Amino acid sequence: MNHIYSKKQSYIIGFSSFFLSLLGMIAIGKTYYVIKNATVYGAETQESESIFWLFKPLYLLLGTTKTAFDVWEFFILGMLFLGSIIFFIKKGKDTRLIAFAFSVILISNLVSVPSYIIYIIRSILKIGDGVKLHYFVFINAVLSLAYVVLSFYILKTIKKAKTLEAVTTETGTTIKDTPKVQRFFHFIIDTLIMLLVFFPLLMVILDASSKSHFLKIFLKNEFALLVFIFILRMIYYPFFEIVFGSTPAKFLTESRVVNYLAKHPSGSNIFQRTLCRSIPFNPVSFFWKTGWHDSLSNTHVVKEKRTGFKTSYLLLILLVFIPYIAFYYFGDKLIENYEAKKENQLTQDFIYSFNANSIQNINSDQAYVLRDLGYHEYEVVILKVEKVNGNEVICKKIIQPKTYTASFLSVREAYQQQKDTAQTYILDKKDFLNAAPKNLNEMDDHLRNAVDFFKNGKRYEISNIYTLSSPVLEEPNFWSEDEFRRTSIGIIFRNYGKSGKILSVKNLEGEVKWTDHFPVEIKNPQTDGNIYLKAENLKPNEGFSVEILVEDSLKHRQLYRVDRKDNPYMRFNINQLK
Repeated sequence: MNHIYSKKQSYIIGFSSFFLSLLGMIAIGKTYYVIKNATVYGAETQESESIFWLFKPLYLLLGTTKTAFDVWEFFILGMLFLGSIIFFIKKGKDTRLIAFAFSVILISNLVSVPSYIIYIIRSILKIGDGVKLHYFVFINAVLSLAYVVLSFYILKTIKKAKTLEAVTTETGTTIKDTPKVQRFFHFIIDTLIMLLVFFPLLMVILDASSKSHFLKIFLKNEFALLVFIFILRMIYYPFFEIVFGSTPAKFLTESRVVNYLAKHPSGSNIFQRTLCRSIPFNPVSFFWKTGWHDSLSNTHVVKEKRTGFKTSYLLLILLVFIPYIAFYYFGDKLIENYEAKKENQLTQDFIYSFNANSIQNINSDQAYVLRDLGYHEYEVVILKVEKVNGNEVICKKIIQPKTYTASFLSVREAYQQQKDTAQTYILDKKDFLNAAPKNLNEMDDHLRNAVDFFKNGKRYEISNIYTLSSPVLEEPNFWSEDEFRRTSIGIIFRNYGKSGKILSVKNLEGEVKWTDHFPVEIKNPQTDGNIYLKAENLKPNEGFSVEILVEDSLKHRQLYRVDRKDNPYMRFNINQLK
């Protein structure tokens, strides 16, 4: 293809980069899809699907601690794909992205070897629950070895074709030093790569040490982190700088480590250089004339002759990724908080609207749960409405001691036990209006106009309103006859109240096709507390909102809203509107 590499070398570098990056990105996408399905549907991963995991050339598991999609793996393989395109366009004259990606693939697969060894030993010795030797482990080991051999060959081939950038002046020829900004860039990128590559191994060690009391005590100590970082450096830097003269970050900027004769430094020089990296404030020392780990080890970081686009352009490409990474780890948290706040506000709006509507239509089937704003006593007070005469509301005072909250079932049970002995009060309808918070800011507010219902100096607000003769729908979830929950045929609810009917279901968001012939019977929970609503096109990974109209045995109607959302997390919400 060109004079820098032979035709064979060019084909191996270019096509290996192209096809391996595609294979890796497809494997990442496929494993993400499998993991997502297993998470959403509760399905076990099939062995035929798991085989895609074997072909992943990278295992940067720090990303998958956040989601099933490993953004770091995808980014590095994306750089390899872009590097292969640039390699063909530039006719083999730019290999920085390829070298960077293959250096990460190389160290990642080398580090995976101890993981395989630890896993095999644990399997043979039967250490840990559920640890068994699987042929996948051996396939993984063989593929990792193949990636190591391929990466090593490509990096050695690329490095052999590189020459140092010399600057000729009247006084002689000098080798150009790597700019200080790029040196700082090396520190950031190499530190990140170290953490990404060695994190999976650390997890394996932590898991294997679960039976060792000494290791558990040691790893809980902050000193263990310093020891771990020191060991990482003593492996990472000597390996790359002795074998290739460059770390992954230096491959990106076309830089290499040399001695004072501009030759490849000895192993002792490199180990001295690595030891000096542990000196406090060493990372910023190269902003002076020379860095401490340079001067103390008699080494220098110099530029190789540029064969492609300027390094500054490369840094611009990487800077585009920084906002995405920041959003990946921080931005979605802000969105999650915003979504949670918005959802909480919507839920509160439903509650306050329901309370206001219930008070406007106050009737003898209602029970009002009161919250003591002064928290004088460890009890819940319930007002069970017995009769309504215009603005007069005749109630029985029910006490539920030793609790701050009350569910529908506990309120109904307390009323059944105390209705014959409970004290009766005649109250004004305005008291109920004044005792109902109008918004979230009014809840538990001692200064607002709460109500002294019993003229004993205690001020109360209404926290819940229950209709005792009506169905009470709770705990919505998908109803599926599929063992792996890949498809759903409806929604299942739990009824904690009385019997009744579902008269209709109205779609607010989504196009779910409900297939029941309404009305649908709601049985007494003592007979069957489950309610089933059928649908044809209900998918567990898609959101929707519906309104459900319910009628009780007294012909009173209630309106429920059911939301199935994906943000900020997957769940069902159910609220009674009327």
